[in-house]
Amino acid sequence: MSPTDGSGEEGVCEASHSDSIFSRLEELRFRLEQQMGFEKFIEAYNKIKAIHEDEDENMALGSSLVFSTLGTEHQHLYPNILHLVMADGAYQEDNDE
Repeated sequence: MSPTDGSGEEGVCEASHSDSIFSRLEELRFRLEQQMGFEKFIEAYNKIKAIHEDEDENMALGSSLVFSTLGTEHQHLYPNILHLVMADGAYQEDNDE
């Protein structure tokens, strides 16, 4: 069946693709919460989000604040939290249109 035959399969494929992205992001969020604890994860997530939303913010200063929040035991998780912040931001932009 072709995507233009009216069967609706194209929409199903798009939905399952976005569902799988959403599922992976939620799984990442869950794993980060488990590793860091909910409070520390939210604190780090919100700081990273604020840095990326405020273009005037000094990136070096912002990063040092995030790393002090994460502590040495969780600093290796920074790229994962950043990925989640960026993906959430892209998702929100898509839904704002």
